[in-house]
Amino acid sequence: MPQLYAQKNAFILLNGVRAFSGFPYLMTCIVRSFYHFILLPKHWSRETCLEMARLQVLRNRLDTWLVFNKEYIIKHPAYGPPEKVAAPPACTIFLADRLMPAREITVDEDLKQRKAQLNKVIENVTEQGGYVTGDLNKGGRRPSPKEVRKIKGLQPDRVPKGLKRCPECGYYRGECLDNNPVHKGLLMKVYCRCQNDNLCARCGRLLAEFKLNANFYEAKTGSILHVPGFCCFRHKCPPS
Repeated sequence: MPQLYAQKNAFILLNGVRAFSGFPYLMTCIVRSFYHFILLPKHWSRETCLEMARLQVLRNRLDTWLVFNKEYIIKHPAYGPPEKVAAPPACTIFLADRLMPAREITVDEDLKQRKAQLNKVIENVTEQGGYVTGDLNKGGRRPSPKEVRKIKGLQPDRVPKGLKRCPECGYYRGECLDNNPVHKGLLMKVYCRCQNDNLCARCGRLLAEFKLNANFYEAKTGSILHVPGFCCFRHKCPPS
């Protein structure tokens, strides 16, 4: 039965967006067009699913959509209040079973069937090959002339102007101009380790050493390094 179910049309159009039809579920943005899915039991109430989404976002701090059904879709930003939207975001890369859910989910027969359907989608995407990159611009933007005058150049310790050392973790934070030839002149936001708030929803530990989809400053090389969201998949919960 699950195999037959998986061969059915796995997608539906919602306001022009091709969406996975196995409602209800959470879809979490890892990087652009790359989403992680957590299927939710159909017998869960809307309120239970909303609470699940709230907990997931509160801990992961990644934009997440609750797709409850065709008419009820809620976007939960990593920071900010949730809002009802007409459709989930367009998705080209699917993944599941890598981000732990905030609460344990009992698998029933319906969930098994929808899981088989989703696995088929993931398999088809994987067979197409290719690879995933993070934000190639590292979230940088072109600064205004005023900003350039304020932070252009280096401090006496050769650290870019605009960055300050965190007294707690010793890493730098702030905004500075990137000297990398590929991104030269772009204004970059830099986070220290203390600003990393991407937690596993199950065990509560950090998903990565530094904040996801963000930058940190490597003092040894004088480089601004980017941490793409898919680094979270390296996390393993400790034995219970």
